Amino acid sequence: MNKNVSVIIPTYNRAQKLKNAIKTVLNQTYPYFELIIIDDNSSDETDEVVQSFNDERIRYIKNDENLGQVRARNKGIELSNYDFIAFLDDDDEWLPNKLKMQVKSLNSLSEEYCGVFTGIYVIENGKIIDTKVPQVEGDVFRDLLTSKGCSIGNITFMLKRDALEKVGGFSSDLPAREDFELSLKLAKKYKFGIIKKPLVKVNFDSKDRVTTDYSKILTATERIYAKYKETIKKDKKIYAKFMYKLAILELLNNNKNDSIKYLEKAIKTYPINIKYLSVRILVGLFPNLYCLLRDFLKH
Repeated sequence: MNKNVSVIIPTYNRAQKLKNAIKTVLNQTYPYFELIIIDDNSSDETDEVVQSFNDERIRYIKNDENLGQVRARNKGIELSNYDFIAFLDDDDEWLPNKLKMQVKSLNSLSEEYCGVFTGIYVIENGKIIDTKVPQVEGDVFRDLLTSKGCSIGNITFMLKRDALEKVGGFSSDLPAREDFELSLKLAKKYKFGIIKKPLVKVNFDSKDRVTTDYSKILTATERIYAKYKETIKKDKKIYAKFMYKLAILELLNNNKNDSIKYLEKAIKTYPINIKYLSVRILVGLFPNLYCLLRDFLKH
């Protein structure tokens, strides 16, 4: 049974990159979709690029003001017509069989499942620098918190619309990591299916991506921790890992003292992890190594 899919691309002043993203959607081997492009009040030639594609499946909406990616994605969800929803960022790409494989997989799963995610190729300067393939499925909430074989990004999602609506879509109070937090909200209520293949190309540009804005990532991680604090603190291993993650983010933001505080919490909670103690020694005792470590972690 064919299921129509609503594909959502938020975009802002990336006309030429958007052009390639649109092509990878239109080149899908699965033709039953609508492509909703939410132009977040771009000032470049985004509208001309979209209009250059003569395809009735494309719906183009230009915001009167800049809403930001999260609110733009949520607007796309509100305007979507179909039961399955997939997301693509304007500078990334899909492999041609992504939608076809995900629709087939999601159709085969029970009502307990809210969606399916896939692996990714990480691309830098046109070359594959990393490949990430999911390893765990079903009840993945704990695996998400520990990052154990379960790295989900919004561009790999295919989700059921009703599940998205029940959890309220993307959280607008986060400056980053909103896809991770959406995964957590969904995983608390539903199961996830996986396709153990990379079907997405993530084109990494360190100068242009929110993923390298460590202050935003730190703020988002702190807010996510606050939301799931009670659950996280029930598991010593997860709590220690969260403290370590916050410590590294503080380090990347040049907050040495706060980094040490989080490291000490991680060590106290889970002392058998030698990595926590090793980093604590480096940060606390060797100022020059601290700087080197911080710079190393940025890459």
